[in-house]
Amino acid sequence: HRDVKPSNVLLMRSDAPDAIPLGGDVASQSDAYIPKLADFGLAKLTDQHEHEATRTGAVLGSPSYMAPEQAFGHAKSVGPAADIYALGAILYDALTGRPPFQSPSVLETLEQVRTQEPIAPARLQPSMPRDMQTICLKCLEKDPVRRYESAAALYEDLQRFLRHEPIHARPTSVAVRVARFCRRRPASAMLSAVSLACAVGAAVGISWHIHTLNAETLRANRSEQAALEDFRAGYETLDEVLREIHWYSSPVQGGVELRERAKRQALDFYYRTLESADESRPGMSLAKSRLLMYAGSIHITSSRPQQALIDLERAHDRLAALFDQNPRNAEVKGVLARCLYHMAAAYNQLGEADKAQPLVARSINLLNEVRQSGDDFPRLRQKLARQHRLLAGLFLRKGQPSEALANLTVAIELRTEQAALSPDDEPNRIMLAETCVEAAWLLREPHRLKSASDVLGRAVVALGRLPTLADSPHALRTMVLTHDALMRVALSEGRIDAALRHNEDAVNALTHAISSGQGDYLDGISHGVFHSRAQLLGLAGRFGEEEAYWDDAILHAPDDVKVAYRKERSLQLAEIGRRRAASLLAEERLKDPTLSP
Repeated sequence: HRDVKPSNVLLMRSDAPDAIPLGGDVASQSDAYIPKLADFGLAKLTDQHEHEATRTGAVLGSPSYMAPEQAFGHAKSVGPAADIYALGAILYDALTGRPPFQSPSVLETLEQVRTQEPIAPARLQPSMPRDMQTICLKCLEKDPVRRYESAAALYEDLQRFLRHEPIHARPTSVAVRVARFCRRRPASAMLSAVSLACAVGAAVGISWHIHTLNAETLRANRSEQAALEDFRAGYETLDEVLREIHWYSSPVQGGVELRERAKRQALDFYYRTLESADESRPGMSLAKSRLLMYAGSIHITSSRPQQALIDLERAHDRLAALFDQNPRNAEVKGVLARCLYHMAAAYNQLGEADKAQPLVARSINLLNEVRQSGDDFPRLRQKLARQHRLLAGLFLRKGQPSEALANLTVAIELRTEQAALSPDDEPNRIMLAETCVEAAWLLREPHRLKSASDVLGRAVVALGRLPTLADSPHALRTMVLTHDALMRVALSEGRIDAALRHNEDAVNALTHAISSGQGDYLDGISHGVFHSRAQLLGLAGRFGEEEAYWDDAILHAPDDVKVAYRKERSLQLAEIGRRRAASLLAEERLKDPTLSP
């Protein structure tokens, strides 16, 4: 067929046994339908969308639904596998509400089809079953050989899914995803290879270590202390691996899936070890408390606060008992402080600031006691900075900005101290910059703009010393937010030229992120940055230059914001005398399906 797409699939009402009942009002009328594939002529008549424009010649098909071999124009290699790909693209659209690849122009869409991997459907619909995602992505493999061998094979796997049976398709391995990334972007791959390889390699090694941990290290012929040290080394290293994967896997296609898989495997280990660990052994109570705390922290990162609190409260009860037995033990204090912090974070996710605030305040007190005693404790400054930042957020939720700013200031100083001691600690520098941006937001009153500018300058310095800035989505996002904040400070002071410079820096960082495949991480802020650019160019009287940025702002904005942007743009056009363009834009806005009749 070579042009399978939604507008070529028609539904015929039928009372046949295999007809499909549809939801909504249709289902209430007891109607059911059989899908029919339309011919090319009718499909062209019903095609209304630019991204679905059917092309003829070497590249035949609808860009958002065509297979890579079609996008390359390899007519001889286009066969039934191209239709499998198109069915997968339709399935992707049905599951997520958007095709796997879609850009403003046909050429850009074709380039994405040829060179990029689709965003995992579960990232767009987090509740999607894993097996459904696996089926969909198998259809969308770049290599035709890796897709389902026939439509019948695809149908059979879908039937297995519906019957809750194991499907035959298997998720693409991390190794394959990394190899694809390296082929697409060799320069970026070189920059991220070392850190990612270390993280994945460590995860593999730790998995093997975990598998043999109880059998080998807790044997009777080993001393109890040595066994406990090995046991603790295993789960502490796994915790460190998870932290590394969180920070360094995002630039790689599939980084989110890598993190989620690592978290699932870690949870499985924690729970299995909790069941098998012998609590009669010395020190095992503290070890089990750590395992429960680590499990709870993973649930928090996956936005499961209720499940997190179940594990964290069990850990807290154990740790409180250990603390009562030995209140001077620095290790117990440190672990208890971390547990209290995670409990506060869970309550914060639930919107219960009154429960969270005393927990994080006590956590800070415990860590300060450890710090004042001179005991060596890993990442003590970072932990304290994180606690103060959370406490600042809780004060803000309760309408206490002065207390929030005081805690952010403490966090900034702690991060700055750590940056001086460990210049290569990249996550600490990024967190320092993020905290500076948050503090600047609280300093936005006219009489404190100089202080806001100074603290944002510290953010620029922190980010400017990162060797991997261009390939770190965390750092790029923070850089965009930093220059956007500097732009707002300059604008408040009436310095239009300075505002334009800072906004240009934000746009450049954002454009780099989008062009290097990291734009998804900045989706929530990109439209605002482009919108600011269009506004500033208008304020500066640079009419004509702003049009492309209006287009970008509207492209990246949510539907409700698109309407507001189009209205604002048409008013601006009318004000500068371009009334015909304003009229056309207003007509386009009135056609928007999101507007009421």
